[in-house]
Amino acid sequence: MKTLLFLLVASFPLATLAAPTVNLVDISKPGVPGKTFAASTSMPASMTTVCAAIQDFAAYPQFMPNVDKIRVQAPPPSNTRCTPTRGRCRWA
Repeated sequence: MKTLLFLLVASFPLATLAAPTVNLVDISKPGVPGKTFAASTSMPASMTTVCAAIQDFAAYPQFMPNVDKIRVQAPPPSNTRCTPTRGRCRWA
């Protein structure tokens, strides 16, 4: 199963939050194997906090359903940034 994390608006640390409402939409394409989903949620947090949580890959098992463990094979380049643009993180 392929999952697309469309937008995660969360506060850090995510594991300490009560279960938020998550909107899940099946955006699978006919004729393409597997399933693709878009998920979104909303929580009071700054965009900087949201981006920091998304970039903390090692913490994903604490808040992502069906994620048991994460192994980061190489750290991201030091110049990788998540820039808030109209309420979304833009990766560069």
